[in-house]
Amino acid sequence: MRVQAKGSTTYLSDNGFPINFLENVVNSPIVQRKLKSRWKWEVWDVVPGTHSYQVYIFNVTNPHDVEKGAKPSLQQIGPYFYHEKRLKFDVSINLDLTVNFERNYTYTFDPSKSSGSEDDLVNIPNLPLIIFSTIASEVNPMQANDAVNDLTSQGESLISKGVRVGDLLFRGMDVSKYRKHLKLFGNDTSESRQLLVDEFASGRYGILTLKNGAHELPFVVDSGLKKQDKVGQIVSWNGLNKLNWWKGDRCNQINGSDSSVFAPYQISKTALQVFDLDLCRSISFRYSKDMLFHNVVAGMTYNIAEETLEDPKVFAPNMCFCRGVDNCLKKGVLDVSPCRGGPYVMSYANFLNADPEYLKAVDGLKPKSGQHQTQIDFEPVTGAVINYRKRFQWNIWLKPLPHVDYFKNLSPIIFPVIWNDDNFQLNPDKAKLLEEELASQLGGVGDVASELLNRLAQNGAAGFCTFHNHVLIIFSITTTLLLSLSSSSAVV
Repeated sequence: MRVQAKGSTTYLSDNGFPINFLENVVNSPIVQRKLKSRWKWEVWDVVPGTHSYQVYIFNVTNPHDVEKGAKPSLQQIGPYFYHEKRLKFDVSINLDLTVNFERNYTYTFDPSKSSGSEDDLVNIPNLPLIIFSTIASEVNPMQANDAVNDLTSQGESLISKGVRVGDLLFRGMDVSKYRKHLKLFGNDTSESRQLLVDEFASGRYGILTLKNGAHELPFVVDSGLKKQDKVGQIVSWNGLNKLNWWKGDRCNQINGSDSSVFAPYQISKTALQVFDLDLCRSISFRYSKDMLFHNVVAGMTYNIAEETLEDPKVFAPNMCFCRGVDNCLKKGVLDVSPCRGGPYVMSYANFLNADPEYLKAVDGLKPKSGQHQTQIDFEPVTGAVINYRKRFQWNIWLKPLPHVDYFKNLSPIIFPVIWNDDNFQLNPDKAKLLEEELASQLGGVGDVASELLNRLAQNGAAGFCTFHNHVLIIFSITTTLLLSLSSSSAVV
């Protein structure tokens, strides 16, 4: 079949597919410039850079006094430095131009960059005992007390003394004595609770064990081929286009990217949105200042918006993050037990910008913006991430449990355990590539869409409706060609 319009001829296959259309698209100037560019990283890639994960631990220096009701005295030790290897795998593209992938992170300890060894011994809140007792008292209050009495008779106490650092973090602490009591976790079939039960059932529990080597649940993100301002935007996670952990639609929204890429041409200093699995929610970043990357590339620094962890009584939209009207925490902390399965509370490092109540409850924390603030540095024309320092603190919520004698008379406290500096830095040698990309003023991948539509128009307006479905197919094929420039899984 042949269609002729405006002096041009397009040959169609028997099913109406434009045979020479794809050839014209691939040979178009914009696509060719994209193929020739050395700056080829897309939403399915892991951008080349240095990924590190540094952990600081709050060692309890007065464990016996704390068990008698004294204020915890904490000594920050570390960092314990881990090289982080990121992998995106099972990459595929859909006809609606969204991209599917899963992520996998692995961590390798580097003693040469650490201020200590994984064999160091620390005193910390007894995470397994606190988690078990809190859940059991909620689910099976009549049996919880007997179970906790049994555990304490075997040596379990409020503060775990002499815990090996490697066990606390990734290897896991011995929790085999808890196995016979796991039925007290109840019949909660939520994924977060089930993961917790499985970890206890394995006989070892570590605060970061599930982060190391585990496949994260699948993401679907926008490729930006239809609209470049949508590039990297998360369409769904784990098959969900909104979360189910929180008590309101606003809090359950999945907004923004996974922080590895942002839309180009954000020169208006608009807010950035990131979906963060550590905080179990979407967070907003606001412009802070301009910056310069290796004296070559001009970028902008963004920090987390102040209202993100604002007191719900001050910023009402945060009320849906509370587990109940009378169970709201104050500024600077977030109860993440709905997604963690246990009574964990996240905050900024060293309780930075938190309500003074939390800082006064312990001794030894010294919050400083320069050391403890989370920030993103990115180049606004390309949307390239230059530096990302995510600094969050993991706390355990210790509170009186009326049905458990051992915990009945405790004073409530958000007890700091660790904080992490999760850091990505673009490789310095990529600064030149980024400069070349800016100088050449290459169109973003969204311009491929414009080029396709322009080519379609050249083939005749009469055929536009006929070709509508084919456009999606051609988008997909063109994107697959770009995707083939990298391996089916991207790793740095």
